[in-house]
Amino acid sequence: MSEDQIEADIAKSEEIEMKKDPLEKAKEKLRAEQETVHEDPDKPYVDIKIPATGVVGKTCNIKFSEKVPFAQVAISQRIEWKKRDKYDLKAKPEMVCTAFFIQDYEDVKEIKVTWEDIGYFKEKAVNNLMAGEYLVEARAYTKQAYEETNAKRLVQVSKDG
Repeated sequence: MSEDQIEADIAKSEEIEMKKDPLEKAKEKLRAEQETVHEDPDKPYVDIKIPATGVVGKTCNIKFSEKVPFAQVAISQRIEWKKRDKYDLKAKPEMVCTAFFIQDYEDVKEIKVTWEDIGYFKEKAVNNLMAGEYLVEARAYTKQAYEETNAKRLVQVSKDG
C-alpha cells in the first residue's frame, strides 16, 4: 500500500467519523465511561458508581461514596437526541431518556435495582425485560441546591452472565 493510499484511507475514515450521528457519538462515550455532573464542580457532593454491564433477573448495584439523604434512579431503553427544555432557545441538544422505571430513595449508600420489567401473561408473572442497552441515570441530592450530583451510563444487559 502506498503512502498516498494510506493517507486517503485515513482522510476517509476521519470524514466518516465527522458524519457520525451526534446521538451515536454520545452513546459511544457513555459505553466507555459514565458521565458525572456535579452542581458545584469546585466542591463535588458525592461520587456515584454505575456498573457497565448487567444480567436480566440479577441486581444492578448503584453505589454512592457516602450515605445520601435523597437519591433517584431512572432506567430507560428509549433514548432521544433533543433539548431537555424545548422553550430554551440557548439550550443544546443532549441525550434524553424517557424512563420506564423511576424510583426515589431516602437515606441510602447503595441502590439495588433488579433488571426486570414484570408483566403478566395468562395470569403468571413474567419478566418482560429484553437484553440490550439501557440508559441508567442516578441522582443524589440534599435540600441544598448546590449539593447535587448526577451520573449516567449506558449499561449492556444480557440474558445470561
